[in-house]
Amino acid sequence: MASVFDRLQKKIEDKRKEGGITVLDLVDLPPALRKIMKLMLRQLQMNYPQLVTTIEQFPEGERLTRNNLDEALERLVEQAWLIQIGK
Repeated sequence: MASVFDRLQKKIEDKRKEGGITVLDLVDLPPALRKIMKLMLRQLQMNYPQLVTTIEQFPEGERLTRNNLDEALERLVEQAWLIQIGK
């Protein structure tokens, strides 16, 4: 049985064949990944410390733990939503 992320990866791969990912594809992302992508779309480029600082300013119920943030970033890079430059 495919996980949510496996299904999402297949959709992303299908979209690439069609000409890329669109902003409408954000709706299909899990909430944590969607929050990060919204931040990145506003800023276009953020380093890790800037992202952590911004996430820490979210209301308590919306904050991601450092582990959740790291996992979310890893998934977004794997799924070609983000490009990692450097470490």
